[in-house]
Amino acid sequence: MKVFLRLLSFLSAFRWLVALAILLGSIMIASNILLLGMAAYLIAAAALGPLLAILTIPIYIVRLMSVSRAGSRYAERVVSHNVTFRLLARLRTWVYRRLEPLAPAYLHKQRSGDMLTRIVADVDELQNVYPGRARPAGIWTG
Repeated sequence: MKVFLRLLSFLSAFRWLVALAILLGSIMIASNILLLGMAAYLIAAAALGPLLAILTIPIYIVRLMSVSRAGSRYAERVVSHNVTFRLLARLRTWVYRRLEPLAPAYLHKQRSGDMLTRIVADVDELQNVYPGRARPAGIWTG
């Protein structure tokens, strides 16, 4: 947990983009809930056989919410992945700056290819952490 909190501390430089991603994810969830509720209402109301004029507003709400859901999901994914890639670039330079002073004394015991592979693999593994696990629980969508 301590490591995860440290990884989350790197997000402080991108707090506004993270807040935007959370807002867009919340809009997507609200749109999804309203879409499902209105679709259920439409199915139940259509079973009773009312005039089509009575159902026009719910039909338009279903259309609006389906477009809103898709658009907010796309925008949330774009923003969260943009933050992730910016963060990974910053972490790669941070790791290199920390590792470079160790080069003469510590790294002579290691093969350069092994070190490079480990650094790249470790930082790239964080690509899965930030958009997937750092997202609030309410915004966990497949």
